[in-house]
Amino acid sequence: MSEATIDLAVEPTITTRKEKPKFRKTLRNEVSGLGFAEGIASAIKIHGGQIERILNDTTQDTINHKPVILLVTHNYQAEVWAALGGLPDPKLGKNFREVRQIAQAAPEGSWLNQHTFPLYNVDEKSKKLRQKVSRAIQPRETIENTQATIKNFQSLMQAAKYVANDGLVIMCPEGTRDKNDKWQTGVAALIKAAKSKLGDKDGYIIMADVSGIDLRNWIKDKASKYIPSLSPFSKTKVRYSDPIPLSEIDTSQGVDGVTITQQVENKYRDWKSTTSNPTP
Repeated sequence: MSEATIDLAVEPTITTRKEKPKFRKTLRNEVSGLGFAEGIASAIKIHGGQIERILNDTTQDTINHKPVILLVTHNYQAEVWAALGGLPDPKLGKNFREVRQIAQAAPEGSWLNQHTFPLYNVDEKSKKLRQKVSRAIQPRETIENTQATIKNFQSLMQAAKYVANDGLVIMCPEGTRDKNDKWQTGVAALIKAAKSKLGDKDGYIIMADVSGIDLRNWIKDKASKYIPSLSPFSKTKVRYSDPIPLSEIDTSQGVDGVTITQQVENKYRDWKSTTSNPTP
């Protein structure tokens, strides 16, 4: 900053440092103008982030136009944002379709509600410090447990209908647990309902693997109102799997939710092993 020369005959102007915008505020503003996935992508870019997208043309075309259930395992919300922000096809410009997420219910009136199918009480029994801190920072709405079960089922059915109408829905199959934990049977309920509503038309599962999120930068960024943003997305890669037709998942009568979920989780583990150890 250059030194200012003060004219004693004129009252000096006091200059204050401008506070940098908070990521969540930028996120809210960009999503309101551009839609969920495109807005997240824009907010990440504004705050110095960059997402390397790894996918083939078939996967991109499916993401752009087909009924899709996108499965993203995560430890932190930032990984879900990265998977969402990596979806828009650069060739489409600002015309990427709207997507919805199955997520914990935000408080009434939150800007997130119009972009989610809400689930209630899903982390009520959590003992992990990470989840307790997350819930303290970003409160979630809880209701009576019986009512929560009913509402959660309704949300999954609405999500299945959204997929059947050529929509794209993102879901975290392990719920609020760690990304390597066992998947929950909500995956099976969504897939089975989507297949039923699709009829003779096929839908697809695409899996996303996010790497390179640096949460130390997020903490450093929050430590000061004025220092430049140190984006946790600065070296982020999102790898998307080939589309898996829902018809490949056995949901026939007599196959229970645990078995259906295990089928999909096995496909994810097999795919993840190939991304972790690529063929030379």
